Amino acid sequence: MTTYIHLLGKTKKEIIQEMGNECNHLPAPVWTYQLKRGWLGRKRVLVLYFSEELVNHFEIRYSWK
Repeated sequence: MTTYIHLLGKTKKEIIQEMGNECNHLPAPVWTYQLKRGWLGRKRVLVLYFSEELVNHFEIRYSWK
């Protein structure tokens, strides 16, 4: 999880420059980025939460969908 700690406090524009847009709706308070997809189909997704246009929290989720 410490790999993405540098994203805390960044603006949406800075996140787009660093990670790309990946079809995230610009005004949305939550953005997602697919980090990895395993050979069995399991996805690792980075979820960014924004407050006042700055990243204030993130988490990594795993999904089979």
